[in-house]
Amino acid sequence: MSEALENIVEYMMRRGNMSGRIETKSGIVVLQHLTSNKLFHSDTTHPSEYDFYKSGELKVQRYRQYGKLHRTGGPAVVQFYKSGNTESEKYYENGFLKNRDNLPNVIFYHPNGKIRAEYWYNSAKKLHKLGGPAEKLYAENGELQKIAYYRDDQLHRLDGPALVLMEGDGIKQEEFHENGKPKNCNGSPNTIKYKNNIAVYKSWRDEESKYHRTDGPALENYHENGKLSSVYYYNHGVQHRLDGPAVTSYSENGVKLSENYYVDDIPENKSGPTSIQFYPNGNVMLEIWENKKGDTHQFDHPAFRKYHENGKIEEEQWQINGVITRDKGPAVISWYPNGYIRQRKYYVNGKRYRENENYGSVITYYENIANRKKREDFINDTEICDTYMSILYGEDGSRQICRMKAA
Repeated sequence: MSEALENIVEYMMRRGNMSGRIETKSGIVVLQHLTSNKLFHSDTTHPSEYDFYKSGELKVQRYRQYGKLHRTGGPAVVQFYKSGNTESEKYYENGFLKNRDNLPNVIFYHPNGKIRAEYWYNSAKKLHKLGGPAEKLYAENGELQKIAYYRDDQLHRLDGPALVLMEGDGIKQEEFHENGKPKNCNGSPNTIKYKNNIAVYKSWRDEESKYHRTDGPALENYHENGKLSSVYYYNHGVQHRLDGPAVTSYSENGVKLSENYYVDDIPENKSGPTSIQFYPNGNVMLEIWENKKGDTHQFDHPAFRKYHENGKIEEEQWQINGVITRDKGPAVISWYPNGYIRQRKYYVNGKRYRENENYGSVITYYENIANRKKREDFINDTEICDTYMSILYGEDGSRQICRMKAA
């Protein structure tokens, strides 16, 4: 036992009608003042319990009167770092956390001695304070990082955000709550996030904290220049919109980049594709039709359509339930930027195949000669073959037949 512990034990044993007890719990030495009926007790000037680190440094001291945590002139529980600096303070009176009005009843400190956190609890040990925040968090340099308003352990504030996160001199995030639920702010968002004092995120939620809004998008993201980055429409947590795309994204200069259509969380657009992407010049880049599972899908028409930046079509694909297939005609057709056909590919149930074996399943055309074949590959993915026949065409119409190694 260290000299410090020996001095404390000697002091305890000399105290009037009290007896001392030494226990070891998980390697930590615990010294206690006990009354004759075994209740922890001392006057408010001396702790009734001491906990020590195994190396001998004081860890915790507690003040009790007749077994209850109690102290009138300071914290009833004080915890220390090994360095001796205070780690936390808790204020009790008659066994309950003490109401200190504008002062917190639980305080935590950083190892450098600066306050790390302040809490206001009511007698039921619930975060609670009227007229101010019940929680404050601080960085090691003393900067305020968080304030939160609580009523009976629930985030609650009527005249402003119930939760505010800070970074440096600016606000990082604000959340509006009432009785522990996202607050209906008459059209204003429940949550706002900032970067360099510019709002980059806004969301609207229902009482179950699900994204929800009836008069506009429930989620808005912004670029750092303040312009919209993306918007999402939700109905009680479900992506949903009947009169337009449920998701739209934009570039930093405000140009629309994409649209996605959902009804009750299912891809649906009765008047066109369910997913559209755009070039920076505003022309359509990509159109996709999807089924309810999100697979690329459309009967009797191409389900995938891609465009060159000049607006001319680049490629079409016929797909059913995400599988490239077409009974009559090529399942994939692509075009050069000048509008001439580049390639035709024939697929059945995801495999390159053409029923009439006299014609190739993949036909490639010259770029500057309309409909002039450049190459014809006779590939049949329904059979296992090491090679396949290929015909190479010259610009003058000459032909060369060769065998190609299968991939």
